[in-house]
This record gives sequence, C-alpha cells and structure tokens, in this order.
Amino acid sequence: MSLNNLKLTRFIKTFTERYLKTRPVVNISTCTGCEGCKAICPTGAINLFAAIPDIELRPKTGEPRYRPEVELTKCTRCCRCIEHCQRKALKIHKPLIMKILRL
Repeated sequence: MSLNNLKLTRFIKTFTERYLKTRPVVNISTCTGCEGCKAICPTGAINLFAAIPDIELRPKTGEPRYRPEVELTKCTRCCRCIEHCQRKALKIHKPLIMKILRL
C-alpha cells in the first residue's frame, strides 16, 4: 500500500468515526466521576482523567474528580455506560448528517 492510500484510509476512518457514527458524550457538569462507566464498559473504551485538582474536588473526600473520555476507536456503541450512569451524565450524540436525514 502506498503512502497516499494509507493517508486516504486513515482519513476515511476518522471521518466515519467523527461525522457518521453515533457516539457517547459526557456531560461534565453532571458527572460525579464515580467510575461506574469505566467498570461496565466491555471493551475498555472509557478512560478516566483527573480534572483540575485545585478546583474540582469530591465534596466528601476532597480528592480530585475524574472525568471519563470515550476512545471512539474501541467503543462498540453498546450503550452500557449510558444505561449504567445513575446521574445521566452520558448520552448518545447523533452526527448532524443523521439528524438531517432523520436516522
């Protein structure tokens, strides 16, 4: 495979992931950083990153909150994380083209 073919393949994959597939999105203002979504994810697509330690702390313990980020290349869109979240901090985001086509 030539270099141009590899670039085109990578572009198509990235374009498809970003603009044609649904994806889980985290509402940071609602998320408590409980790590339940990471535990329930069957593919390990959810990673937790520490929020700003001096600003966002857990109220009871004073530890920094963790924010989930979904690795879209691993995510199978099974929606277990969305169903598991008690605070409803995760939701499915439909790309604009799917909204226009009403899919």
